[in-house]
Amino acid sequence: MIHLDLIELVGGLIYLLAGADLLVRGAVALARKAQVSPLVVALTVVALGTSLPEFIVAIQALLTGYPGILLGNVVGSNVANVLLVGGLTAAVYPVAPGDDAVRRDAAVMVALSLVFAGLCVTTGLDRVAGTAFVLGMVGVLFVAGRDALRAKRDIAEGTPLEWVLGLPSSP
Repeated sequence: MIHLDLIELVGGLIYLLAGADLLVRGAVALARKAQVSPLVVALTVVALGTSLPEFIVAIQALLTGYPGILLGNVVGSNVANVLLVGGLTAAVYPVAPGDDAVRRDAAVMVALSLVFAGLCVTTGLDRVAGTAFVLGMVGVLFVAGRDALRAKRDIAEGTPLEWVLGLPSSP
């Protein structure tokens, strides 16, 4: 039985890697067709698309009367993104905060995380806080997109599958 679980785990990881590869290729193709920087597409379509499963879990948790699942999902996802994804990425390829946008974005993320944590342990999250967070997200996306368009920055070429396998980037 353990062998079957291991096979399913490895199979799931392969599907996940292939899905990430398709997502990156699709995002790059969309950016080319729309004639915008892939960074803009990454900040919008990819970021929101990868958050959709968490959003569905949050809605389902609220509808079934389990708000703790919502908070655990949000907190756990952020911890995993910052410590696991960010940590593993930096362990493989160190990231230097070379531009002001990275420093600003990191400061905003830390500040909003502290505000979220403070609300969770004091008054809780209400409609006003929720609306403020959504408007904050719109603002962050606007500023990041504006900066990306202004600087005409681009993300690294290649796909997750190519990175993991050490293959050269696609043309």
